[in-house]
Amino acid sequence: MPYAVPYLRFSHVSQRGGSTIKRQEEMVGRWLAANPDYTLFTQTFKDLGRSGFKGTHLEHGFGKLQQAVRDGAIKSGDVILVEAIDRAGRLEPLEMFPILSEIVVAGVTIVTLDDGVRYDRESVNNQHLFLLIAKIQQAHQYSAALSRRVKASYESRRAKARAGEAVKVRTPVWLDKNGHLIPELAPLIQQAFEDFATGIGEKRIHRRIADKHPLLTSLDPTTIRRWMSLKVAIGYWDDIPDVFPAVVDKELFYRVQQRLLPKDDAPKPTAARKYLLSGLVKCGICGSNCTVKNQKGKGTFFICGKRHRLGEIGCENNKTVPYSPLNAIRAETSAPYLQVALQRQQLSESQKQAIVVRGEVDALTKRLDNLYATAELGLTEELKSRIQAVIAERSEKTDRLRFLESDSRPVEVKTALKVSNEMLMKDQERLNALLKSVGYEIRIFPDGAVTVPIGGAGECLRYVYQGYEPKPAVYVFDTPEGRREFKNRASKKHAPQS
Repeated sequence: MPYAVPYLRFSHVSQRGGSTIKRQEEMVGRWLAANPDYTLFTQTFKDLGRSGFKGTHLEHGFGKLQQAVRDGAIKSGDVILVEAIDRAGRLEPLEMFPILSEIVVAGVTIVTLDDGVRYDRESVNNQHLFLLIAKIQQAHQYSAALSRRVKASYESRRAKARAGEAVKVRTPVWLDKNGHLIPELAPLIQQAFEDFATGIGEKRIHRRIADKHPLLTSLDPTTIRRWMSLKVAIGYWDDIPDVFPAVVDKELFYRVQQRLLPKDDAPKPTAARKYLLSGLVKCGICGSNCTVKNQKGKGTFFICGKRHRLGEIGCENNKTVPYSPLNAIRAETSAPYLQVALQRQQLSESQKQAIVVRGEVDALTKRLDNLYATAELGLTEELKSRIQAVIAERSEKTDRLRFLESDSRPVEVKTALKVSNEMLMKDQERLNALLKSVGYEIRIFPDGAVTVPIGGAGECLRYVYQGYEPKPAVYVFDTPEGRREFKNRASKKHAPQS
């Protein structure tokens, strides 16, 4: 039996949730029911959200269909089913006709389901040739006119935005339909940006804000990540400033942009954690995260995660160390790390300005790249003038950046430690993310050794856990300076049971 090969396409991602594909699939189903001599091809070719006017579908679904015809997987006698001829493309007739001709010359029939017309070699050579050309021309002219209207609308809105007038565009959740900031949402969006800059992942941010406003209840964590790169957060639309009220300041926004840059050594954000030390305690043998466990008689303790999941084949390290003394070790060893982390957060005025200017330089570089790409299609005087203006602006800001970076001053240690203490009391989740961001970790070894790296060249502080003494309720460690005792300051669930 010959094959019937469906090809489905729509142009814009906004149609994804609509009925376009369902309608096309139903039309294919009705045609197959009316033509039982054909069997459905093993593959459906689709271009969802790809333009037939710009030809992007030729590099994806339709391009694969063409290749299947060339390779003989779709052969003479088979039919390709499309809703209408413009689903196959809306290119200029001189480009579109050869594409369809190649399919027809191979003996494959194109069937348009909206009118039931069959385009094969015989029909195209007779009465359907002019009909096909007319439909191709009509489809291209419609898309060309639509494209001109969209571009004119876009340029009109750009002109209004430059003149300080309100423009109607799709806006994020913190702006109402008139482009005004929703006051009760602003602090939550600011918190989301601050959390992300600190190192907290979008899933954890989602958990922290989703139940605090009705507009955020159906929020998806991926939406939060998209927010982080939207310049509308600092009032921009396209490359035009001050179109909307800013929800965050430029320093915070560009700090977030720095975090969005790919870094090989950057710690990956993790899911929400119950304990401050989660993800900070590592196995000294395999390097995996240690797991927090609660066990009768032992209280709350850490054990190698691989050992816990896989037993001896996972890791040979079966040492367990209670949570409470490890948290005490964190308290007395993490200060240098926190200074570094908080100095990145609590910036001097020069550092804040440097971050803003660096972001603006990067944005101008991207804008320049886009202008150069446009210039390849033809360099007009207007385009040449815009390129020169962007180059001059970037040069000016680059000079400003050099000065600001040379004038940066570190934050006082006293200020950093004060902030860390406040965070310990109010937001341990953010403190956890800060420590991860600078590589702080506690390592546990099979002999009971607990180490914290300091400085470079493998240097570390070393404690050796010796056990728990219920009276006077202390954890005992050996250190190079002698015996150390840490009081049991944990809650009942953390403390070993007698």
